[in-house]
Amino acid sequence: MSNPDPFQELVDSLRKVLIRSPTTMPSTPPPEAPPAPSTSSATVPSSPTARPAPYSGGAEECNGFLLQCSLIFTMQPALYPTDQSQIAFITSLLTGPALRWAETIWHQAGPPTRSIQAFIAHFKEVFGHADEKVSAGEQLYHLKQGNMTTHEYSLCFRTLAAASGWNERSLLTTYRLGLEPKLRMQLAALDDNMGLEKFIQQSLRCSDRLKTYQSNQETVSTALLRPSEPVNPSEPEPMIIESGKLTSAEPQRRLTRGLCMYCGASGHVRLNCPLRPVRTSVSGIHSEIENMHPLTTNVQLTTPSSSVAVTALIDSGSAGNFISGNLCRQLQLCTEASSKIYQIQPITGDTTSRTCIHRRCEPINLQIGLFHQEDIQFLVQEGATVDIILGRPWLVKHDPIISWGFGEVLKWDAAMPRGKIYPLSLPETKAMEEYIQEALSQGYIRPFTSPAASSFFFVVKKDRGLRPCIDYRALNQSTIKFRYPLPLVPAALEQLRSARIFTKLDLRSAYNLVRIREGDEWKPAFVTPTGHYEYLVMHYLVNAPSVFQNFIHEVLQEFLHHFVIVYIDDILIYSRSETEHRHHVAEVLQKLREHQLYPKAEKCSFHLPSVKFLGYCIDHQGVRMDERKVSAVVSWPEPTTIKELQRFLGFANFYRRFIQNYSLITTPLTNLLSGKPRTLLWTPEAAEAFHSLKSAFTQAPLLTHPDPDLPFVVEVDASTTGVGAVLSQYHGTPKVLHPCGYFSWKLSPAERNYDIGNRELLAIKLALEEWRHWLEGAIHPFQVITDHKNLQYLRDAKRLCPRQARCTQTSAGLSTRLHAHLPGHWASRGQQYSLAAIRALLVAVHGKGCEKCAISKRKLHPLPVPNRLWSHLGVDFMTDLPSSDGNTCILVIIDRFSKFCRLLPLKGLPTALETADILFNHIFRYYGIPEDIVSDRGELAPRLSLVSPKVFFSICHRWSFGSLPLSPLACLVGDTFS
Repeated sequence: MSNPDPFQELVDSLRKVLIRSPTTMPSTPPPEAPPAPSTSSATVPSSPTARPAPYSGGAEECNGFLLQCSLIFTMQPALYPTDQSQIAFITSLLTGPALRWAETIWHQAGPPTRSIQAFIAHFKEVFGHADEKVSAGEQLYHLKQGNMTTHEYSLCFRTLAAASGWNERSLLTTYRLGLEPKLRMQLAALDDNMGLEKFIQQSLRCSDRLKTYQSNQETVSTALLRPSEPVNPSEPEPMIIESGKLTSAEPQRRLTRGLCMYCGASGHVRLNCPLRPVRTSVSGIHSEIENMHPLTTNVQLTTPSSSVAVTALIDSGSAGNFISGNLCRQLQLCTEASSKIYQIQPITGDTTSRTCIHRRCEPINLQIGLFHQEDIQFLVQEGATVDIILGRPWLVKHDPIISWGFGEVLKWDAAMPRGKIYPLSLPETKAMEEYIQEALSQGYIRPFTSPAASSFFFVVKKDRGLRPCIDYRALNQSTIKFRYPLPLVPAALEQLRSARIFTKLDLRSAYNLVRIREGDEWKPAFVTPTGHYEYLVMHYLVNAPSVFQNFIHEVLQEFLHHFVIVYIDDILIYSRSETEHRHHVAEVLQKLREHQLYPKAEKCSFHLPSVKFLGYCIDHQGVRMDERKVSAVVSWPEPTTIKELQRFLGFANFYRRFIQNYSLITTPLTNLLSGKPRTLLWTPEAAEAFHSLKSAFTQAPLLTHPDPDLPFVVEVDASTTGVGAVLSQYHGTPKVLHPCGYFSWKLSPAERNYDIGNRELLAIKLALEEWRHWLEGAIHPFQVITDHKNLQYLRDAKRLCPRQARCTQTSAGLSTRLHAHLPGHWASRGQQYSLAAIRALLVAVHGKGCEKCAISKRKLHPLPVPNRLWSHLGVDFMTDLPSSDGNTCILVIIDRFSKFCRLLPLKGLPTALETADILFNHIFRYYGIPEDIVSDRGELAPRLSLVSPKVFFSICHRWSFGSLPLSPLACLVGDTFS
């Protein structure tokens, strides 16, 4: 017996279903069907459920189509009792690609054709969304009301929220952010704990009220422009709306004719005028006041003779701080007349209830809680219903608004962070469980279901321990940055010039002391193999340092720049004496305790003459590098990769202000990083620079604290690769120059093309910009030392090039003296003394003892100084040059006054007469006959000596000493001659 065709069975079953459930009612009743042979026959009632529309395979209509089919099966269970009939019904409604898919599945006769659950699951895999929750979550996150009404926005939000799987707190926050700004402002006072549905209903009611209010405003504004009743054109108009002041006769006219005194119309009086603005009734204010709950707190008032606990009313609308007269007499407080008389008017506006206050009590100690104490002075108010009132002056002083609350503000187009779960080893699993349990017990995290998740993993520490890490890169990239600045540590340390005693504090669990804003806890959530958690306190996010710096600055604001330096959770207290320091430390610790901030005792140092702070060793003499950091640099191995070289330069760059010519020393190393190379090409120059930098670290001096009461000295110099400067001051007796800081700058390719004068000027400009905060407004004029003498005349120059004008603008307004020191290298003023000593001790002694030197050496005479152009010439030949147009020699003639040079090409060495013709034709005929000609004793000497005296009768010939030829450079600078 052959097996039946399953597809044929499907068609037969489908026909039976279609016959039993017609889609339309016939015009005539059908004939009665014969009774069924079954004993339990029953008539199936007609179902009102409509047939679903045909489905062609669209992903958006997939869930809706299956829902309609499920309703058919639920409402008509007798028509579709088996899985085969339900699959057949669904298949009958398929068209296009969906029907072709069903035919393929049916012929395969797989599991989806035997069970309706398997069929629907496979149907959703083929035609539904791949990740429906994620897709709905993304649409929900980017959903904004825009031009939609509040009803349309709420309907769309509810639809996506049902498929997203988000928790109610996240949904409520997202719904609030998506509302239009005007409506969101009206709902700002609502509590997020009221629930999503109640919040949506409240927003719908608020939206309807806003629409009604806007329509009423338009109606009123239209009515104001419409006249109340027709006016006779023959008579002048009694009043024009918004016209101006009434004439003196107009009020009398309205009074005699019985017109309204406000609008000038008839039929009503001023009290009932429809155009008169309606004032808020006092009863309405009273009803609002009755519904309000006053904010009170328990305080302790202490006098020299007694102490009493009272209840204080905190009133932001009160213009002062008040104490009742009865309490003032009970505490036996002394009162005095106030410098001002205050009139107190109640909120109802009743002028008959005004009272005058003209006395105030003596300062009294006020304590709130365990830690807050202050001395406060109250105004005495008789007949007050409360003991004391802390008004607006007290609130402004203590700033109750928590401006340091931490909340992550994401960009509008930011994507949700989607972290993945990493497999963990057994030690990592144990460490993770301990970390989660400890954080849960401390209240730092809580289990939660959040639409965002970041990955959780471990990294190995140097001691082989495990450090938990959370990958917040995606969240940090989507976060709008909080631009509160972190302090510049070198600039902050310059405040320590007069300090002698130091205390260092390190706060315990700094970032965990700031709570994440309520409603934002889901953003830094993380996922682990054991569950999903979210942080309740500020973790290591991109804005955490700036937020905590802002917070700690507000806590210690009154101490900053006086005796406290704060860098995130590190606090340095400095003082001039031991007594002053104890007072400063007590004030800081009291302020920290008031804000529940506690230092970690094992990391704190108290009352020390020298302390290590942020990588520096600080004492009363100055600042030096930390020995441990120097040892790390000295023992650093030679880099083998680009990353290792970058790590070394980054570490060493922290101390660049201690290293003289730092940029010049590191130039071979930084050149290896230019162009973003993939491999490190280590060169001998780089190795030499690497070891030179190590040596410079070991020889770095102590940098003294800059003292504005002493004059500054700025020494600058420039080379072909960089510029350098030193800021110094004279200290001690006798006065010795001590460095306060070093500065160096690597020249760019364009700056290397500057001539020596402009490079020296650039060095001065950069140095003044680096230390402007000390040099500008200095008590004493500071001195700038350079080895380029021409810069001395720069301020007196009548015309400057644009580059020089820009550089000289830096020194405008500064009291400075430019001093040129020659010769010198890096403005080293000891070189000339060293050279003179060497010449006197070595050269002179050797010359006197040498027989040949005594025979050939004679007393040298300098050349006379020219007093006009082309009166004193230097002449020489340059021979054996490469041929150019047949010329192999150059006759060089230099004017020693202007340093102007003439170069005359020659085909070979000329004779004496040819030399005379060349000089006459090219020099004498243009510039006149000179007084003096200097040449060497080389090729030119015999030619000038053979010329007729008539030719050079008035010219003095001078020969250079010795048999060596005179170079053109020697002619230019004026060498010594015999």
